[in-house]
Amino acid sequence: MTEESVEQKRNWLVTLSSRMRVRAGNIANAAGQNGRADDGGARSLVLQCEAFEAGLGMKVPQNWKEEAAEMKRLDDPEYQEYKRLKKKFGNK
Repeated sequence: MTEESVEQKRNWLVTLSSRMRVRAGNIANAAGQNGRADDGGARSLVLQCEAFEAGLGMKVPQNWKEEAAEMKRLDDPEYQEYKRLKKKFGNK
């Protein structure tokens, strides 16, 4: 695939995801208008879109940001040193 065709495919996929988000909104609206107590699966579809978009853009989905921050903190060498010293000397 050429660089241009890769970009065209990516743009097509982004457009598809946008359309699926619109569909999720329509599903939620229809569920509300029909008096349903749930959203008809709209939130699940939005989460699927977020995961799909994260894969396209190599970014962390919004609902994963807290866990990603924790992972980043745990991988920090300074934090590892802090944990090592805390274990060695305890809470004094």
